[in-house]
Amino acid sequence: MIFLKILGYILLFIVVFFAGIIVLKLSSKLFYMVSTDARKIYHVEKIDFTGLPKHYSNHVWRTLEDRSLLLELEREDDISELGIYDPSSKKWKKLMGFDAEIPFSNLEVCSKDWLVYTSGYVDYPLYEEDEDQSAELYLDVFSRRTGEQRRLHQFSLEYLMAGTHVIHSMVVHKDIVYFTEMENGEFCVYAYDLVRDRKEVVARESQSAHLYKDKIYVLGKNEDGRYTKLFSLYSSDSIALPKNLYDVSSSNHHLFILTYTRLKKGAFKITLMELVGDCFEMLLISKKPISYIRNSDDLVRWNVENHETPMAYSIKHKKIIKFSFLRHRDWFIFIHEDKGILRRGDYMEDEYYSFYPKDEGTA
Repeated sequence: MIFLKILGYILLFIVVFFAGIIVLKLSSKLFYMVSTDARKIYHVEKIDFTGLPKHYSNHVWRTLEDRSLLLELEREDDISELGIYDPSSKKWKKLMGFDAEIPFSNLEVCSKDWLVYTSGYVDYPLYEEDEDQSAELYLDVFSRRTGEQRRLHQFSLEYLMAGTHVIHSMVVHKDIVYFTEMENGEFCVYAYDLVRDRKEVVARESQSAHLYKDKIYVLGKNEDGRYTKLFSLYSSDSIALPKNLYDVSSSNHHLFILTYTRLKKGAFKITLMELVGDCFEMLLISKKPISYIRNSDDLVRWNVENHETPMAYSIKHKKIIKFSFLRHRDWFIFIHEDKGILRRGDYMEDEYYSFYPKDEGTA
């Protein structure tokens, strides 16, 4: 009888495990959901750059809808170009150029119609009393429909000194760009209407715009004064977030957060969670640094450090996808819809891989 009971427990454990109900798995100091090798569901290809102009270094920013690449070419004199490169045909198309005085800085939003980016420079760290350091950072837009390039805003020195411009999220929705600024010591969110060419503050004591379920949310203060609540700009909807919020990211149909919890003896854990209904469900727990989550409606990515295996989360497959076949370096992942780019992050050499679903077929 005891033997049958033990056998029953073993069979139950096996059934539960293979049904995927067991949520956590252990690897080093990382706990995560059921995982799979990325090559089982994605084509993973090393990118061939032989068709690019010579004497330039390159930096890939996104893979686009047709798996061509949005990338920046930079010469030694800091003159650069932003354009589209097709690895299959090895053709390069320049979109716009930048000089050394106001260089390209960062791609913020890549949508079907618009590229929103920053240009300029910021000396780090910025201190108010240091006259030798300076900053000049602009928010610009490029129309993928017309090729028009337009300057929208110059960020205030007050905002740049806060250092948060590198983590605040922007969004374009219905031809309006939502972005964060700072006025009188408080964050605020601007809306720039690209059709009417008009800019206005739409939320004060708020930061980081997010598109979720066809609504624009901003991160605002809770009753205790912490930025732990998402407020809809044009409705009464709101989403309460944990007090130990570390980062937040959304797409139109999915919202994810990172939380940071201090443990004993200087240890910590970082938890990745998805909003499902009115509750947050855990996807991953890490006791090693992960940061800067971003997601589409198909993928979630985050930065890893200390030569950890690069990973992402497939929303469609509900699995962690691991790129464990890559050499252990600090890798960065950029995603666009259901596709992505892996970039080796130690800057010792250019090494990029693209990945896209196998059901798309080969290029």
